[in-house]
Amino acid sequence: MNTTPSWSPDTGYSGASAAARPYQSPVVRAAIGNPPMSMVEKALLALMIITLPLESYLLIIPGYSIQFVMFAAVAFYVLVRHYRVLLRTMGQPVFVAGYIFLLYAVAMEMTAPHVNLDILFRTGQMIVGAILIASICRDTQALKVAFAGYIVAGVWLSLLLFLTSYGSIQRTTASSFDEASKLRAEVFAESPLQADLNSMAFSAGQGAVVAVAWALMAPTALSRTVLLGAGLICLVATFLPLSRGGAVITILSCASVIYGFGLRGGKSLLMIAILVTIVWMVVPQAVWSRMAFTFDEQEGKQEGRALVYQAAMDHLPDYILTGVGAGNFWSSWGAKTAFKGTSKRVSGSHNSLFQVTLYWGIGGLVTFLLIFWQAYRCLPYRGNRQVASLCLLGISISLLLYAQVVHTMYAKEFCLGLGLLAGSHCWIWPNGIMPKES
Repeated sequence: MNTTPSWSPDTGYSGASAAARPYQSPVVRAAIGNPPMSMVEKALLALMIITLPLESYLLIIPGYSIQFVMFAAVAFYVLVRHYRVLLRTMGQPVFVAGYIFLLYAVAMEMTAPHVNLDILFRTGQMIVGAILIASICRDTQALKVAFAGYIVAGVWLSLLLFLTSYGSIQRTTASSFDEASKLRAEVFAESPLQADLNSMAFSAGQGAVVAVAWALMAPTALSRTVLLGAGLICLVATFLPLSRGGAVITILSCASVIYGFGLRGGKSLLMIAILVTIVWMVVPQAVWSRMAFTFDEQEGKQEGRALVYQAAMDHLPDYILTGVGAGNFWSSWGAKTAFKGTSKRVSGSHNSLFQVTLYWGIGGLVTFLLIFWQAYRCLPYRGNRQVASLCLLGISISLLLYAQVVHTMYAKEFCLGLGLLAGSHCWIWPNGIMPKES
């Protein structure tokens, strides 16, 4: 009698006992074509996340970042060892939605006055990278390795921010947004890591979100204390680049994780009290002066982010139906609008949804949102039952919010997040349902 469990995308597992746990048995792995993850795959997955803030600095091969080299290594490894895994992963609904979006965007871009496929090429690279991540993320241990990478990346970046900026910000006062912005430019002018400050705040924030989620599920007081300490370091460091978006995203993501875990007992409430108290006491006063946002003019000029938001609303009739094309936006069309402002270069809308609509109209937005919908469907039910799923929820919410403050929809942060989501749904929780844990 054959008792080997079988799996299908529609019905999930059959022939397995209630006590069976998918992917823990070599028999089950062989039955569904999911080979065990090797140490090479886990190491590459962790390193891609840990070194993400250093993408522009660690150039192993001239002209190619360390991220490119590691993605190439993953591609080679998967093609040689697990090409069937790659083929199956490519059919995951998130990636199918990505193909639809790319096809529509290419068709619309070809009708624009100034065709430029560079952004679509980068978006395609992002989707390919996510497929590779999903191909090597095939069990809960892989997810935990990835989330440990988020914490390590957040902690080392946070320590760098503390060493290079905390003292200078603490010694200075700022009573307005402009003063805080000038302070920001002065403090980070000599920073050893000349990366985008908003991205740095977001990276530290993701470390905080994962650490808080893991601390909620920690089995011992010692592990809970260590994880909460790491989360507090990252949480405070998120404010140091004086990034409103990074701070708001981190706060909302941490709150969502705690809410997803459940406000039962005293653990969640105590953690909220500790986080709020430490942040209020430790974050320098000057930081809070830059947390304001207004569409009103200050000293005769409008804030840059407010300027592009206003431009996106004012020019809505010009692009809502078919868009203006990516190449056209960054050249002749954008140069004639408020997106150029007083600078010499056209500025993006600082919002991925706005930017996609600007490029390719309402059809582009709908197909883009289809990716979001399929990514949402990858989240497992009862997501507060396991460490991996709760951390995945926090990363997903942070990326959803991040998309509202950046126009680079092809960023590697999205690549990693989509890969983890698609991999978890394709290999770990194919039904979207996980077993209850005591």
